[in-house]
Amino acid sequence: MDEVRCDGVEVVRGGFRLGPINLTIGRGVTVLVGRNGAGKTTLLQALVGLVPAVAGRVEVAGVAHGDRRRRAELARRIGYVPQGAEAPGGARVVDLLRYAAWLKAVPRAETAARVADALDELDVAHLATRRARTLSGGERQRVSIAMSLVHRPVLLVLDEPSVGLDPVQRVALRGLVDRLGETRAVVVSTHVVADIDADDDTVVVLDAGTLTFTGTAAAVAAGARPGDSGGSDLERGLWRLLGAGA
Repeated sequence: MDEVRCDGVEVVRGGFRLGPINLTIGRGVTVLVGRNGAGKTTLLQALVGLVPAVAGRVEVAGVAHGDRRRRAELARRIGYVPQGAEAPGGARVVDLLRYAAWLKAVPRAETAARVADALDELDVAHLATRRARTLSGGERQRVSIAMSLVHRPVLLVLDEPSVGLDPVQRVALRGLVDRLGETRAVVVSTHVVADIDADDDTVVVLDAGTLTFTGTAAAVAAGARPGDSGGSDLERGLWRLLGAGA
């Protein structure tokens, strides 16, 4: 069972409350959208265990956050790339991946193969000996994702991965995310409608800490109405879901 489950999850941060969230995430790409302050990053951090839930339960492939006996096992099931992730500029790409493998307790005998696989999967093997400071924005993002996959997690969480990328890099990243979703659950937060695959993605909409919609991108587009703002049915459907059309 590789799915991710949120059962009645609630998180409190200062005066902000997220939830209760009831959500099941399976293999493929799930895109999390919402206005600024809707709780997207808070939900992602709850999924990866960086913020505790005051109520409810998060499970990743059958292992719950809060199960102290299986904490290390749970960490190995999750890959996370926060927004604006940075690496030491003087480090070589291959050394960054080796370090990520060590952090996730990949057995030493398997490290070389895991690093090679991650470099190949992200199409960055040709960058292995480059220093991080010499990489373009798109290359740095791919390396960050490779670091999060070196331990072969079942859940990959990407917080605003396309921020700062140019249009060509954004399209390349979109194709990469689609490919990664073929073998694992990938959760992506974004403000950019173009980051959503209108054919295949699941869309989750948050509004002021409340989950207001879960469904296909096609269902979002089908909710568009004449007169709604946006350049496509998907944009118009999101505009309506986010309350701008009310």
